[in-house]
Amino acid sequence: MPLRNLLIILVVALQATLTWQRLPVAAQDEETYEFYRLLVDVLDRVERNYVHEVDRKKLLRGAVEGMLRTLDPYSEFIAADELPEFKEQTEGHFGGVGISVEYDPRTGHLVVISPLPDTPAFHAGIVAGDRIVAVDGEPIKNLSMEEAINRIKGPVGTKVTLSVLHPGADEPVDITVTRQDIKVESVKGWERRPDGGWNWIVDPKYGIAYIRITQFTESTAEDLKKAVQEARQQGMKALVLDLRFNPGGLLEAAVEVADIFLKAGQTIVSVKGRNVRSAEWKASGKGIAQDLPIVVMVNHFSASAAEIVSAALQDNKRAIVVGRRTWGKGSVQNIIPLADGRSALKLTTAEYYRPSGKNIHRRPGMTEQDEWGVVPDVELPDMTPAQTRAFFAWLRDKDIIPNAKKPEQSRKKAKFDDFQLQKAIEILRERLQKGAKPGTKEGAERAADLAHPAPSLVIHRHDGERFVLAG
Repeated sequence: MPLRNLLIILVVALQATLTWQRLPVAAQDEETYEFYRLLVDVLDRVERNYVHEVDRKKLLRGAVEGMLRTLDPYSEFIAADELPEFKEQTEGHFGGVGISVEYDPRTGHLVVISPLPDTPAFHAGIVAGDRIVAVDGEPIKNLSMEEAINRIKGPVGTKVTLSVLHPGADEPVDITVTRQDIKVESVKGWERRPDGGWNWIVDPKYGIAYIRITQFTESTAEDLKKAVQEARQQGMKALVLDLRFNPGGLLEAAVEVADIFLKAGQTIVSVKGRNVRSAEWKASGKGIAQDLPIVVMVNHFSASAAEIVSAALQDNKRAIVVGRRTWGKGSVQNIIPLADGRSALKLTTAEYYRPSGKNIHRRPGMTEQDEWGVVPDVELPDMTPAQTRAFFAWLRDKDIIPNAKKPEQSRKKAKFDDFQLQKAIEILRERLQKGAKPGTKEGAERAADLAHPAPSLVIHRHDGERFVLAG
């Protein structure tokens, strides 16, 4: 497109914008027009004079991204090729076969960490430790991890053939499966069972359950309800809700999750914005765990929707929050489709506030003395880098569905003291002790238990750092 035509288009767009906004000052119109003309002039001179040939599309995209960077860290341009992956993250599902994998740089293979329950891979007999060496007959050795995973993914209902090298085997076998709609699990328990389900109880004697939410997607609330019901069947009397390292997700999902634990009329969160109608969400009273004793675990990397839930439960005196002060992301982004019909704009349009009315968002320049984030009721030390690496190795291992035939090969157990979780368990034990009738055997046992710390927890260690959901 000639630069003159581009300038005409920008000017027409400017005039339409100015007409719609009805700006009263002509000087403002002229000044904005000059910036449009400056943009086109810079683009023209770069195209004609830069030392190497340039791609105009990349230049224009850079201009858009630079514009958004002047706003905040969370507003961004989502290109057409990035939009499907973004939707997968927020919607929590994709077309694939249902495996968690990691990349082995020594061989170029994808190593199966675990199949996901009730998926094509699970039913086809793919197990932890299997190596994928080819997809549809093409070796993946020279592909990046992302390229290999994208070949496994595909439209629901289509077939894909994986060449799988089982542990101890000399030659791979071809396994053909039909892709299904794979739902990413955002709600996880204490440890997998061989049938793919979860053991939810971390402390059987006291009936303390452990539920971890990894992110807030469209299905998180419904999955959490099912988890609570299953945990009750396993004997749950109290709950540790782990939101550590949870980056957030959908505002609606956070509201629905908080609603599970709150009583009718209790405030969950409010939203305010310049061009957004102020709104406030209150609990419906239909929650299935309104009286369950709860400890919520957070750390510095708990953000956004995780902060909404922890703040709502804390402000309504519904849970004890333990850990470290949260990230402080109290802004709301809307996804706005753009004119090409293929790309989108993720734009900050509002900020949310906790039930107390206090601010959550950490604005530039704020200090530790300012009001932002969620400050725990019980503050605990941070994990060291080594402890954090071990923690994530433990989480990866707990996700593995044990091979019923060779359970000893499914996990490598090593001790890891999750002192933060131990503290959460101790707090719940003390609360349950207060509810035990004095003079009974149960009351005496619990009083004796409180004199000793919670037992060390077992962590399962695996090599490898990266953990992603594949196809």
